[in-house]
Parts: sequence; C-alpha cells; structure tokens
Amino acid sequence: MEHTNSKVGAELLRLTLACRNADKLAAARVGLTVDEMHFLGALYLDRPTCVRELSELLRISATRASKILHSLEQRGLVMRALHPSDRRMEQVSLTEEGQRTAENIVACFRDEQGTALRKMTTELTKQFSWVLPAVVWAYGISSLTI
Repeated sequence: MEHTNSKVGAELLRLTLACRNADKLAAARVGLTVDEMHFLGALYLDRPTCVRELSELLRISATRASKILHSLEQRGLVMRALHPSDRRMEQVSLTEEGQRTAENIVACFRDEQGTALRKMTTELTKQFSWVLPAVVWAYGISSLTI
C-alpha cells in the first residue's frame, strides 16, 4: 500500500507541475497574471458574489483578493457594486469584456486538454473524463455531488 501511495503522490506532483505550466501559458495568452486568471475563472465558473467568497474559494487572503480585484477592475474586466441587502459588502461580477476573457481562458484549457487527450487511447480518455470531476470534487473545489 505504501508503494501505491508514493506512486500516486508522485503522479499528483507531476500533474500539479503540468497544471502550473498550463496556467502560465493560458494566463500569457489572455494577457493576465496567473492570479488574475484564477480570479476571473472563479467568477466565471462558480459565480461567487463577494470578495470574501472569492478569497475563500481561491484560498487567498481578502487583502490579496482585493488587490487582484482592483487590477481587474482597472482593466475593465470586473465591476463592484454595493450588495443590495447588506451595504457593508461589495458584490463582484464580470463585465462583458471579463466574460469574453473568461471564455478565452476556458478555451485555452480546452485546447491544452485536447492536446493531452489526443495522446491517450479512446478508453483512457473516457476513464479520464469520468474520474476528473471526482478528483476535483475530492479536493473540495467543485459543487459536484458524488
């Protein structure tokens, strides 16, 4: 069992490194930092409504989230407004340009995945497509119910 756990750990590390490289490439393609890209991606995919939710989702401090938000706001990709029911909170949303940029980010990852999946057999591709949502869920970054 220990050998299997070590092997899985090593493969997860390899996957993490590959994802890090994919992050850098995708961020460069859309002209953002990796943190900015993650922020836009979280807004696009999970629709958090306030800075606190975003910072918790991305596992960054509220201060860091506010700095990223300011940068994206200056670029016209996000907008803030006071929360209608709690004036102490700010709502965060994508602008039309932010929506287009987030869609381009998703396309970058789709293209990257397509390149990787073309190297796999049809059966492996099916297995990967089945297990990936479960792995994402297990890491606590998906609302998927298993």
